[in-house]
Amino acid sequence: MPQKLTMVFLLWVLVYGTYGGTIVCARQTVTKEERFALMDREMDCLTQHVNSNNEVTWQNTCSDHYVRTEYQIAKAEVPEDHYAPPPTVDDSGLKDVYEFAQYDNAADGMDYNSVNVMPGPDWDNEEFRPLQGEFQILGGYRFDDFNWNIASDITGGATPDILSELTWSDLKMTQIKAEGNIVFLGYFVIDGSGSYADIYDGDNQDSDYLGNDRTLEFSRSNNKSDDGESLGWSAGGGLRLPLGSDPMFFGAEDVWLTVLGGYAYNELNLIITDGFQTIPAAGSFAGLHSSYWAEWEGPWAGIELKGSMNRLLGAFRFEYHWADYYGSANWNLRTDFQHPKSFEQEADGRGLVFNLSTSYKLTENFTLDFQADIMDWKATGGIDRVFFSSGAISETRYNEVNWESLAFMLGSSYRF
Repeated sequence: MPQKLTMVFLLWVLVYGTYGGTIVCARQTVTKEERFALMDREMDCLTQHVNSNNEVTWQNTCSDHYVRTEYQIAKAEVPEDHYAPPPTVDDSGLKDVYEFAQYDNAADGMDYNSVNVMPGPDWDNEEFRPLQGEFQILGGYRFDDFNWNIASDITGGATPDILSELTWSDLKMTQIKAEGNIVFLGYFVIDGSGSYADIYDGDNQDSDYLGNDRTLEFSRSNNKSDDGESLGWSAGGGLRLPLGSDPMFFGAEDVWLTVLGGYAYNELNLIITDGFQTIPAAGSFAGLHSSYWAEWEGPWAGIELKGSMNRLLGAFRFEYHWADYYGSANWNLRTDFQHPKSFEQEADGRGLVFNLSTSYKLTENFTLDFQADIMDWKATGGIDRVFFSSGAISETRYNEVNWESLAFMLGSSYRF
């Protein structure tokens, strides 16, 4: 508001000086030529002050204690991008003064006193180099739950609607993950990631039912699943768009929204050992070493939001996956099944992947990072195909498969 009032006052002085015939400066009467020179200087001062976002102060340019050399130094310090020559004033006077008054609302619709929109890459700014990138290494802990069940026939309408159900719970893993991205010309992004996790603890339950809705359970074993692994990779690309600085992002600076798409593959390999028969209560049994492999792959689309505030960097990412699911198993104690492939399962599914990360800038190139990954995968309405040792093949409805994962990791990034 003080700047607006100052501008109005100056405009009044300019108009009065042009049409009143006399401007009082330092309590002296000046000539017409001196008056126009003074007006040119005042408009130049006003332009410099407004366009520099207060980097050139009013006192350094347009105070009553104006000194030419100081003004030229202050003017030279203004970045070239902020400087625009002021309109000229001729004998028509009022027209040019009016156009100058409208300068704050120029044809591009931007208010040069309060610009909140980032116009895009500034090639003189390191943040917008034509080629930049980031490589990140993370390590931490991961916790997964996984389950699937099948019906008693191919339609899923016969009793029992759930014949057999396998559940893996409290799977604990150590995980290492690598991520990287390259940005071309400030806007175009290519990124990728890969991860590997080792299972060191977990539980398994295998239940069979005679009634609908998991009733009349006639068999249950509770076993260990403290071996196995998980791995995955993803590759994609997209376009990032500048959002500038905005209070709605908690005062974040340099906010970017990236629209992405790509292809991903995820695998979960599970081992079942230490068999214990709960229903009927037969207790432990020896020799159990069954395995199950689950694979999810397909295209995905997502968004990523990044911003910074001082030395802190933050990012949120969401991906939606269209997944083809494939599972296979080797039930080592079932002599009526083939080996190494006892049965396989296929279904169409989807995946939801969330990523939340924050980083602390240690140097211009290195950051200390914390990241949380959440995955939720689901597939329904597939086929379960059993391969018997006799050579016969049986098919039934694969009702559903669910996989949930949560990981917390620490690491570091190198930015170039």
